[in-house]
Amino acid sequence: MIPALQHLRHARVPVDYSSRYGLLGRFGVEVAGAFLRAGMTVNAERIADDERALGVFFNVLSTDVHTLLSRGLPPSARPMPLVNWLVDSPLAFDTRQWDLASQTPGYRLATTSDEEIQLLKLRWPTIRHGCVPHGVDPEALCDRDHITPTHAGAGTTPRDIDVLVTGSIATPAELLERRQAVPLRIEKNVHDLVALRLEHPSLTFTSAYDLSMPTGLAAAEHWNLLNAVFRTSTMMVNARRRIALVRALQGLNVVVLGAGEWGPHCTGTVRHAGNVPFDQISAWIKRAKVTIALNPPQFTHAISERLLLSLAGGAATITDDRLQVRRLFCAGTRGTQSTLLRTFDVTEPSQACAHAEQLLADHDARAQMATIARDEIAGKHLWQHRLMGIVALAVDAIQQSVAAKSLVDSMVDAKPADQAGVA
Repeated sequence: MIPALQHLRHARVPVDYSSRYGLLGRFGVEVAGAFLRAGMTVNAERIADDERALGVFFNVLSTDVHTLLSRGLPPSARPMPLVNWLVDSPLAFDTRQWDLASQTPGYRLATTSDEEIQLLKLRWPTIRHGCVPHGVDPEALCDRDHITPTHAGAGTTPRDIDVLVTGSIATPAELLERRQAVPLRIEKNVHDLVALRLEHPSLTFTSAYDLSMPTGLAAAEHWNLLNAVFRTSTMMVNARRRIALVRALQGLNVVVLGAGEWGPHCTGTVRHAGNVPFDQISAWIKRAKVTIALNPPQFTHAISERLLLSLAGGAATITDDRLQVRRLFCAGTRGTQSTLLRTFDVTEPSQACAHAEQLLADHDARAQMATIARDEIAGKHLWQHRLMGIVALAVDAIQQSVAAKSLVDSMVDAKPADQAGVA
């Protein structure tokens, strides 16, 4: 058992979410499994008066999530530290999420990236925060001994997909709905912002926003204006980048997985295999020789769980060049040399095609790269490697509540004489 868990023997981890791809529910199942392997009980029906539970939930504290977190707790139970693991940008949520969070006792925010977090703390300064990156389940790891044979076309399950691309794009109807949420007076500015982000992918959203919006722009609730512009522009940037990438891969045997109207863009040698629930993506990766693992458009520097799944699944991995990719998987922050993966400039999707062609022509190089990557994920990037970050936030919440209680108790116990000389 992790030492810090001696006084946190129970975890409440909801697994039922309304999630478009089943991602949040699957994350819940996998993190619950990691706590079980760490020696904790998970989602116990009842918790004794003298024990304390740790609550972990993803993204939004809905009614169903709150029911599981609070079920079976006796009235006298110790307060539960709540860790909200946010796997999206804070800017994707309106003020109601953070109004509730900032008033919830024992609340701690965990994000997979520190991007834009300072904006959140300017508006809701009492929110306490830590960064806990993505992880993957041990089941995502391919059989190490089978990597070389499968890339050579041997074994019981040879890799039958040349290039796999996973990622969704918005439909025209979804884009229209998003654009209608933006005030008409700044519609042109939003298009300018999108163009800026496409041309300069290292710009964060807030930098692009500052450079694109009219001077003196004001709104009754500025956070919700940021939310509307962020979600709209991100959806537009995402569609443009991913469509350009898929078109650049024409000529290779490519399978695309994801929601949205991919049909018009998946022609010739590129085939759209439909949308696949999150818990099935790993199985597809284990069939691929090369995977192009796209990182999330809502972040500028952070990585996606798809990248970790690709590295774990034994495919030769290509991904767009980002700061966190370099820090985690490349030689250093100033270079993109790596034994684990290949990177490409998102403004030059033909680079991804060139990498794929080279890797497809050399199964020994693919297998070597995939083996090193698989070992890296197994040693550093499973959910079990993230538990200490979650526990540290929970312990911080407990320590703060204990300190606050001690202060209140000392004030209540103080005698009148002790306060007589206080001005």
